[in-house]
Amino acid sequence: AHTEAGVQYYDDKELGTIFAAGLSDGDWIGIKNADFGGGANSFAASVRGNGIIEIRLDDIDSEPVGELQFKTDGELVNVTNKLTKKISGVHDLYFVFGGNMSFDRWQFTYLDESAE
Repeated sequence: AHTEAGVQYYDDKELGTIFAAGLSDGDWIGIKNADFGGGANSFAASVRGNGIIEIRLDDIDSEPVGELQFKTDGELVNVTNKLTKKISGVHDLYFVFGGNMSFDRWQFTYLDESAE
């Protein structure tokens, strides 16, 4: 289940996807009981526009555990960034948006930092 504020959706028949569009400062999407399993330390999303996505856990007003900043030329682009800490288990998840953007697919992963 999810909740949201200020979010509009656009169905792109050519790309075969539905994405959140027209996102601006203060808009957000919340997902209840997101299961991060054994852990994640990285976040990736397909985005378009100029902005920032803050990732917050359990409370929309909590300190972000990560953020994704980007500026694209109008195409959907995959962007990845490390989180400020490893997260695991079940949490309510909030994406808080700033700027002017569209937001499509997203994924949390665990990157093995010892392999770098």
